[in-house]
This record gives sequence, structure tokens and C-alpha cells, in this order.
Amino acid sequence: MVFMDENGDKIHSSICSDLFPKFYLTIIPGFTYIIGNFTVRDNFEYFPSNSHPFELHFRADTFYHLIHDFPITRSPYSFVRIPDVLNLDVSYNNLIDVIGVLTKIGRVQEFTVNENVEKLVRFDLSAAGTKIISVLIAQFVDQYIDFVSTGRALGVVVLIQLGRVKARPDLPFDCQLVDSRLDLQRNTG
Repeated sequence: MVFMDENGDKIHSSICSDLFPKFYLTIIPGFTYIIGNFTVRDNFEYFPSNSHPFELHFRADTFYHLIHDFPITRSPYSFVRIPDVLNLDVSYNNLIDVIGVLTKIGRVQEFTVNENVEKLVRFDLSAAGTKIISVLIAQFVDQYIDFVSTGRALGVVVLIQLGRVKARPDLPFDCQLVDSRLDLQRNTG
């Protein structure tokens, strides 16, 4: 999870797997919370969600309270322009937000990881005259298929939050969703 304060500053948070259901499923994105009893430690994530040097680590005694009348009005996104994605060094490990127009749809593929069958779909996102090949995996493939099956998909605006950029031998660059958010929006205008 990533938290943002009233100044727009962001900090990554981590939760041990045994505490995951207690926090991750009950803290709702887009709402304002007061959080206490957490540990501040170095942000040593392999794919950090932002460049903040520290992260919040939730403990068993961490608490939070929803604040109803204190909206954060800044955007939670820090978009990287698609032309700039192509210029990132292959060793770049931060997770990024990207927005673009869906210009090509690939077919769904299946692959096996630890005896589990996973899904993957590739598609092109374009903006500012440049395209990147993007890859969706796991639950995001089903969300994508459901959206595409409802009607015209090309020209749809796709927003990827906390995507991982990495070089692959078979793709110039791909934006994979890790612990990400995917928004697909039809142009209604």
C-alpha cells in the first residue's frame, strides 16, 4: 500500500502476511486515515512504489481510524509519460503510474507457475505519438477481458498505477502490474 499526506508526499507501507487480512482488506484506497503504532524503516523494497527513503511497517498493535471530514485533494498518481518510459534505464526499479490509449489488443495466453495456471495478455498503450507494449497478469487479465467483452475497446484510456517497467528479450519494454491498480475508461465525449 502507498499512503499520501495532505502535501502529496507518498510513503510505501508493508504488512506481514499474517497481518495482511487485518489491514489490506479493510483500508480502502481514496479515504483518509489516522494511523498509529507502526515501525518506520528503510525502504528496501526491490520494486519500490516511490522514492521515499523510508517505509511504514504495520505491526500487530498498529491501529487506524477513518477520518470523514478531511479529504486529501491531491492526485494519488505520479504519471510517467510513455515516451519517458522508453528512456528509463533497464535497472530502474521504482513502480510507476502510466496512462495511455489502448491501440492494440493481444490474445490471452496461459502459462504455468509452480503448477498453477496463470493468464497473461499483451496490449499496446500509446500517448504523445509513442507506444509501449504492456502486459497484464493474474487477476488483471480477467478485469481486462470483462471490459473488452462489453464492446468497443480500442481507443479506451488505460491507467496503470504502480506498474513495473522491465526489459525483456521478446519485448522492447513492458509494464507489468505487480500490486497495482488498473482503470479502463471509455471516452464518453
